[in-house]
Amino acid sequence: MLRRLNEHWGEAVAFAVSATAALIWDWQASDVAWGLWISSLVTGWVILAAAVLRVWLNSAGIIHLREEDDPAANAKVRQFLQSLQGGTGAGWAGWLLPLGLAAFGVFTWFHFTMFHTILGALMSVFLPAEPADLLGPNGYINADTSAVLWHLITTYLAIILATLVTRWRSIVQGNPVQRMQSIYSAIIRLHVFVLLSGFLSFVIVFGQGVYQQVMVVTLLFLCYFPFNKLQLTSPET
Repeated sequence: MLRRLNEHWGEAVAFAVSATAALIWDWQASDVAWGLWISSLVTGWVILAAAVLRVWLNSAGIIHLREEDDPAANAKVRQFLQSLQGGTGAGWAGWLLPLGLAAFGVFTWFHFTMFHTILGALMSVFLPAEPADLLGPNGYINADTSAVLWHLITTYLAIILATLVTRWRSIVQGNPVQRMQSIYSAIIRLHVFVLLSGFLSFVIVFGQGVYQQVMVVTLLFLCYFPFNKLQLTSPET
């Protein structure tokens, strides 16, 4: 249990520091939400690019993935590649895997980006932020995408860098295919928060200030807590 939790000390520190700063400097829930939105998008793009690059470098012999991390080490994949190669070893068929992963990466990038675009539209209604012509209900859907991204990246660069640091293992370690799939976890958490904030905005009983503090801390908790480690013991095989 302690070993698994120790693997996520970075997330715990990031949550503690971010929550403290949010309360001291009176961050608004919308500020944090958009900062985490752009950090999720950029980090996802980096993880996708790194996954494809690692497989290509491994196929070229520049780096060597561990057997458990190498998609080509999968028995079914290896058998398929060997059948194309006639069982003779390395050959042109060996590049089918990196080419296929690159195609999967492009599809995932499109799908992942589309989800963020839809989530951004929801956030512009429930969690609008300034400037309204970029992050407001009408501004977001009419604004130039590059202008929205540039504003968010330059404004929340610190949150982006902090997220990249806490997820460095996902960028440079592990099975590339599994890492590509893991980027969706942040979207799910942000969706939950947006729906929660929209609901709670109608039931404020302690005042706007307390509401904002609760929303900020809740959002940071949802984004940093390692929910995938709630299963503290491995199932017996």
